[in-house]
Formats: sequence, C-alpha cells, structure tokens
Amino acid sequence: MLTELKIGDFLLRKKVPVKILPDEEYSLVTIKLYHKGVILREKKKGSLLGSNMYRVSAGDFILSGIDARNGAFGIVSEELEGAIVTNDFWYFDVDESKVKRDFFYWLTTTPLFLDACQKSSKGETQRIRLQKNLFNEFVFHFPPVEEQDSFLQSFGSIDKSLSTLKKETTNQSTYLTKLRQAILQEAIEGKLTADWRKENPVCKGDPDYDAQALLEKIKAEKEKLIQEGKIKKQKPLAPIKAEEVPFDLPEGWVWTRLGEISEIKGGKRVANGYKLLKEPTPHIYIRVSDMKNGTIDESDIHYIDEQMFQKIKQYTISKDDLYMTIVGATIGKCGLVPEKFDNMNLTENAAKIIIHKVNKKHLLQLLSSPFCQNQFVDKTKQVGVQKMALNRFSTTNISLPPLSEQQAIVDRVEKLLSMVDDLEKQVSERKEQAEQLMQAVLREAFEGES
Repeated sequence: MLTELKIGDFLLRKKVPVKILPDEEYSLVTIKLYHKGVILREKKKGSLLGSNMYRVSAGDFILSGIDARNGAFGIVSEELEGAIVTNDFWYFDVDESKVKRDFFYWLTTTPLFLDACQKSSKGETQRIRLQKNLFNEFVFHFPPVEEQDSFLQSFGSIDKSLSTLKKETTNQSTYLTKLRQAILQEAIEGKLTADWRKENPVCKGDPDYDAQALLEKIKAEKEKLIQEGKIKKQKPLAPIKAEEVPFDLPEGWVWTRLGEISEIKGGKRVANGYKLLKEPTPHIYIRVSDMKNGTIDESDIHYIDEQMFQKIKQYTISKDDLYMTIVGATIGKCGLVPEKFDNMNLTENAAKIIIHKVNKKHLLQLLSSPFCQNQFVDKTKQVGVQKMALNRFSTTNISLPPLSEQQAIVDRVEKLLSMVDDLEKQVSERKEQAEQLMQAVLREAFEGES
C-alpha cells in the first residue's frame, strides 16, 4: 500500500550562511544537466565572491532553481563537503521518519522526479525557475518506511548487476573492436584464405589467380582511358621499398600502391554563405557527418538547389566508388555508397576512390585494416595538418590478391564479422534486460505497478 506525501513533507530545505573571508579560498559547486552529477565548478578567493553564499554538506540533495527542469539535481559527494553555493541552488535534508534517504535518492533517478521539477518550473522564457510552492506541494507515492529497506535491497542488487554488466560491456566492446581489427589484418595478409589457395593454385597470366597479371591489366586499362582522354595521366608513384614491406605475402599476391589500382578525387564545397537545404531536392549533398559505419546515413540528409548543383555538378560520387574522409579525427574512414546516393554531390572534406578491376568490398576491408589505417595516421602526423592531400593517400602501400581470392576473402571476413556482431548483440541484450528489470522494480516502488 502506497502513501501520498508532498515533497515539502519530507524534504527539509537547508540554508547555512557562510561568512566570506577575502583571503580564504572556497570551493564552488555546480550541477550537470540531465542527472549527470554534482561537481566542483572552481576554486576562488573570497575577495572575488559575493557576500551571500551558503555551505553544503556531503549527502545533501541539491538542485538548481534554474535548471532542475533540465535534470540539474543530485547528491553532494564527500569531496565537496563544506563547498559553497549561491542562493540559486536549493539543498535539502531528508526526513527519514517518512522517507529513507537512499530511497528518496532512487526516486530522483526516475522520470517521475524530473516531471515534478518540470511541472513546478514557471516563468517567462529567459526567467523560468523552480517555484517553491508548486515544488513543495508536488505529491509522490511511497511504500511504508518499514518496507523501503526491502526495495533498497532489490535496487542495490540490480544496480550491482548493472554495474558489472556495464564493465563487461566496456571490456567486451574493447575486445570485440580488437577482434574485428585482427580479422581484417589477417585477411589482408592472406591468412584467412590459406585453404582456398590450396584448392585454387596460382595460374600465371590469369588475373583471377595471379595478382601480377591483375595489376598489369589494371595498368593497361588506365593507360587506355588516358589515351581516350577519359582520365588524366598521373604522376608516377615511387616503387615500394623493402622497409615498407611489413609482412610476407602468399604466392600470387603483390605489393602495390592505392594510386596504382584507383583514382582518388576530392569533393567540392558549396559557395561561402550558402546554406544547405533540409527540404528535399534532386541533389543530395553528402557531408562527412553522414558517413558512418562503412555506409552513408540517411537520417539527416541535406540538399542543394539546382543553381548550386550547376556550379559543382562535376564533384559527384558513384555507387561504384568508395568514399574516404580526408579531414579531422576521422581521416581515412571509408565506406560504400548506397544506391540512393549514386551521382550525388560530395563534400570537399571527403574523397571518392574510383576503382579499377578490383573487388569493391575487398578494397573497403583492406583500407579499414589496421595496416592501412595506421598509414593514414602516420601520413597525417608527417604533414601536421588535419586535412590530408589526396596525393598522399595515393601512396598508401597495399597488398593485392588475385581477383577470385578477393571475393573469397570478402565472404570469409563478412562471415567472421557477422559472428562478432552476434556476440556484441548478446552483451547488449543482457544489459538491456537488466535495465528493464530495474525500471520495473522502480515502478513497483513508486507507482505501485508490478
């Protein structure tokens, strides 16, 4: 049986004035939004503070009169014992004859308490504040004090399980990331297709079973396109030196550079002052922020109008290309181009990789491997800028298998990565189930639902 209690019946507001001394240093408290905790804001000499300040104690419940509606409330930690606040912060003791302190703390983690703060905040747009009378009159439902301990035991047990699961999830996530990287690295070293090669030996001169023949075919095709005026002649790339070869390749594979098997072309920025459109037009403008998880995210697409398209229409990307980011913290991240984005405009902060006679999915796996990603990082460090020149990407050292083996590698990698995804999903589902259990127990405690 739940009992109705107004907030003012069990939360006792405290105000402990502090005499500010000009030469003494004081710790000031602030509260993060969205229930993210009470923290030290800064330390200041008394001479820099106003006269009306108040001392808080560890264990006090504190909220911001201005931002309680945005989840700015929490518990004062031991580290903040004796810190000070302005009158904009309200802090309280709990009348434990009516509600156990820890039981109330759990209430503050639920949407119910945030709802109380929001409904008790009134005022004009720039002056919305928690209203004392509304807040104190807000009603909650509690089980009898003598029954609250059993709920606290349930809360504690589930919370402990959740904490363990969160640690496991973090550890598992780190492990699974390393596992994905190991799979890609073994793929580009030929270790995943050793059995395939036993059944499909090298056949000299056949691009399907001889990478040297494939490379020569690619060079011949590019030369033909140059002669036809369809592509520009590239500056010759330097031969690969012995010190650039970090591991031995299987028979039938060759070392080459990214620029030998592809063309890398940049996108184009819109004119200064031009604002991208949210209203759909025939012309999508693909941004780096749209490039996620090896594909292009459709959740926040932006567009350009026909006039802008005519100015930058040469800078599009094809579904047959790969994209590569060339700026910021995500330099070198690559992905596939879905059908929807075929021949759409590309930002100047990314490039397209036009592929010649190479399996597109295999090239994506290759460029996503630690071997290639580390090269991109090194190239960025060498120039000391957060934007990479396209010719530097062209020099990336890559291992090239025969064409048929590329598909075998893709199939093997996709199967292994799918297994990793399943493992990750299992961990996530366990955490989600524990969180749902916690919410069910909280609802039973504060709403009488079971």
